[in-house]
Amino acid sequence: MTHVFELVDRLVGPDRLGRLTGSKPHLYVFRTTDAVLCRCHVDLSSGVAASLERIALAPRGRQRDWPREYGQYLAILASFAPVTAVRSGMLYRIVDPPEGTATRITRANADLLRDGLDEWLPAVDADRLIYAAIVDGRAVSI
Repeated sequence: MTHVFELVDRLVGPDRLGRLTGSKPHLYVFRTTDAVLCRCHVDLSSGVAASLERIALAPRGRQRDWPREYGQYLAILASFAPVTAVRSGMLYRIVDPPEGTATRITRANADLLRDGLDEWLPAVDADRLIYAAIVDGRAVSI
C-alpha cells in the first residue's frame, strides 16, 4: 500500500512533514480498501489538522452515511475559512497502461489538456505524474 500512497504524494506534493503548501487545497483524503492517507495544509493549525485526520481515520459506516462524514469535514474547515469548493470522486491507478490507452502528460505535450482539463496544467508544471486518455488529439480523462 505504501507504493500507492507514494504515487498519491507525487500527485499532491506535500512538504517533508507531509503537509500541503502554497495554493493547494486545505485537505486531501485518499482511501483504498486497506488504508487511508490524509494530507492537511500547513495553514491549518495542528488542532484542526488533528480533527480532520481523526475523521479520516475513523472506521467508515455504510456508503449512505458518508455525507455525514463529509459534513464533519466541512464544519471543521468552515471554522477556519469559508469553504469555496469541494471535490470528491474516484481515483484510478493503472500500473502499466496498455499501449495506446494512456499518454504520460509532460510539459512537452501539456497542450493536450487545453479545452477541458486546463485545471491540471499547474500539476504538469509541478512535474506531477499524470496520464490521460487521448481522443481526437486532446485529453478527455486523467
